Amino acid sequence: MMLFRTAFVERGVSRRKVRIPTSWAGRKSLEVFLKIPKKEFSKMQRVIPYELEYDERWKQATVRIDDQLKLQKLISAFRMSYEYILGK
Repeated sequence: MMLFRTAFVERGVSRRKVRIPTSWAGRKSLEVFLKIPKKEFSKMQRVIPYELEYDERWKQATVRIDDQLKLQKLISAFRMSYEYILGK
């Protein structure tokens, strides 16, 4: 079952709505899927201290979220994915 979390991102005066797909990976953990090209994924691996997987078919990175994860360490990953979606 795929869950969607909606994040509002401030962009100037207007707010853009971005959907972040998530899925249950077990009883106590979620997976977050971030759209990103392969060349950006290698940069993301250096910045993020957590285990990441890349899916060539969907062109997305997968991050497993459990109770040990600190979300503030993922802000740069969300920002990279958001910029890719916007076409920057």
